[in-house]
Amino acid sequence: MRAVLFDLGDTLICPAGPWDPVIARACAALSETLCQRGIPLDCDSFSSEFATALRAYYAQRETSLEEPTTFRMLHELLASKGYPAGDDDVRAALDALYAITRSNWHAAEDALPALRALRERGLRLGLLSNAGDDEDVHILAHEAGVTPFLDFIVTSAQIGFRKPDLRTFRAALAHWNFSPGDVAMIGDRLDADVAGGKSAGLFTVWITLNPLDLRPDAPQPDLTISSLNQLPALLADH
Repeated sequence: MRAVLFDLGDTLICPAGPWDPVIARACAALSETLCQRGIPLDCDSFSSEFATALRAYYAQRETSLEEPTTFRMLHELLASKGYPAGDDDVRAALDALYAITRSNWHAAEDALPALRALRERGLRLGLLSNAGDDEDVHILAHEAGVTPFLDFIVTSAQIGFRKPDLRTFRAALAHWNFSPGDVAMIGDRLDADVAGGKSAGLFTVWITLNPLDLRPDAPQPDLTISSLNQLPALLADH
């Protein structure tokens, strides 16, 4: 094994609490920011409208594996309602939203020791994350302290497609001159990280911090771990 690709959410970082109240506050902050910037909308009602649109966006991208970005989604939502918002308005609103959602993430307890141990063994490390906003992922990685260990960060927002689409894995592997069999993919999603990694020819490791995929027909990883501190020793044998 020469390199390791990591997922971010529920792999290197974990939520501190339930998401529903956080998302509600974040949508309200987005709506309030647009109002403060002079966009003529009803702040209270638009917060609910955006939350509904966000849920639909999440569902659609899971089916299509396309990642149109939250920036595009918000722009199109505002345009459809006749609200004249510029790019700076949309970016400011999303920054307000993500400032709140980021506050609910924290580095997994053993993430930094595991990354440090893998680097000390000479392994190259990268990040491949499904996310609707590239900038948010870079800030999350920086705030969690994982960026110094990484060669690169690749996001679905940047590529336009989500894991398990092979284009995401190819974009990540293009940063290294390694064959896929020399690279491990570590993530919490059997349908995205494991299935996509296997189809790309990578060695796959499922971390069960938040085991959502327990279907009998789910793709089988090469290894299963419950904590990142298990990873350095296990990969040393492969």
